[in-house]
Amino acid sequence: MYVEGILTKLEATLIPLVTMIVGMKLEIKAFKLYFKESLLALGIKMFLVPLLMLVVLYPFYDFSMTYIKVTFIEIAMPPMTMATVLAIRGGLNKDLAINALGLGILSSFVVIPFWNYVVNF
Repeated sequence: MYVEGILTKLEATLIPLVTMIVGMKLEIKAFKLYFKESLLALGIKMFLVPLLMLVVLYPFYDFSMTYIKVTFIEIAMPPMTMATVLAIRGGLNKDLAINALGLGILSSFVVIPFWNYVVNF
């Protein structure tokens, strides 16, 4: 029980710590260099895939159900912080992964309310 309490407190610091570390690696020069690629990746992840899922699933599912709405909004979410960390550790393009994360978080302030409006229409 004591160890579980310690681990729970450490767990609460993980995402803010990783987000801060990834944010510290964000460079303006790299942001300009990989802007188009980041925009393309986020366009596919946050707009094209949800649109495709909406077109394919709308005839088969009742979108008035809360769990369907939540699942659909989850599809449109920006990239995860841990996915970015794993991409960097896996040897993928560090700057592109970090830029996609940062731009995804910023664009989610517009994209998520848009999809929420669409799904509740």
